[in-house]
Amino acid sequence: MEIAQGVLDAAREKATRGIQGRSSGTPSPPNRNRCQLPALEQILEPESTRCPCGYGEMAKIERLDVIPAQLRVLVTRRPRMLVATISRTIVQLHAPEHVAPGGLPTETLIAEVIASKFGGHLPFYRQAEIYARQGVRLDRATLAGRAFAFISSRSPNKCANIWL
Repeated sequence: MEIAQGVLDAAREKATRGIQGRSSGTPSPPNRNRCQLPALEQILEPESTRCPCGYGEMAKIERLDVIPAQLRVLVTRRPRMLVATISRTIVQLHAPEHVAPGGLPTETLIAEVIASKFGGHLPFYRQAEIYARQGVRLDRATLAGRAFAFISSRSPNKCANIWL
């Protein structure tokens, strides 16, 4: 317990020194990414943030990082339950409906494929290569078929114009 209190006191003193050293009235540079993206912050500051040459404060450096898309498998289990009364009936919930009947892709995957195709101008064969690098084998005909089925189910009159 005493060790934890000592660590807490040391951290509080360091934070106080850092705040006092920064109170020179010079505004810090604007952070363009912080308002739009989540941030993972690591604080590794020197004892003093004053410039060694004496011209003011040192600026903080921020880096942009990416978390690549993660594919996952959604498993739906529908156990059968026995009603333990005189009727002895078996109850099982209905399976949730899919975007494409009998299809494996979720709404999110189909939306990603369509957005990449039409918004990002990424052809189906390149998307198939990207998924293959992530360990998922999807043929470009499968991607095109699922995208076409989804679009035609949503807007059957406009569907012919998209693929021309």
